[in-house]
Amino acid sequence: MTQHLWVNHQASDKMRKEKVLKTRKKTEEEDEFNGLVKKKDGRKKKQIQEAKKKALSDHRWHSESNLAVVDKNGVILDVNDSWRNFAKMNMGKDERTWGVSANYFVNYDQNQGDTELAEEAFEGVRKVQRGELTQYHLEYPCHSSDDVKQWFLLNVLPLKGSDGSVMVSHTNITTYISHYF
Repeated sequence: MTQHLWVNHQASDKMRKEKVLKTRKKTEEEDEFNGLVKKKDGRKKKQIQEAKKKALSDHRWHSESNLAVVDKNGVILDVNDSWRNFAKMNMGKDERTWGVSANYFVNYDQNQGDTELAEEAFEGVRKVQRGELTQYHLEYPCHSSDDVKQWFLLNVLPLKGSDGSVMVSHTNITTYISHYF
């Protein structure tokens, strides 16, 4: 009987250790994502960038919406496949104009389609980046130069633990607009 209790106690200890290790790992991952853990050399900025990249590879990054992470200077840090596909079809294959390292705050002209609300949208993004707004939303037309009527919903949210970086989402709401209006 004593041996049986000792085996159960050993198994119980092993389960407790595994639970502690899982909890510790989960906490470390959460801290890494939130940019809270500093490396010994003190490069928090690099760690924030690594946490952003990790977040972007997460399953939440896969969406039908066109998603991009934009830093405080307007530089696109990453985009999802939906963004990439939409941009290739509408802005050409040159990723330097719409992909990673491109400037999100480009000057649009009428040849690129409906740009009526571009400056208003850019100012909303900037306000979230500066912390003046906790989020920003805008429904806008994005009619193409070949007269295809489309509507999108822009959502902008700040990234936790970031230095002014935001997640920008453009969701096609044409079906909704066409159906209800």
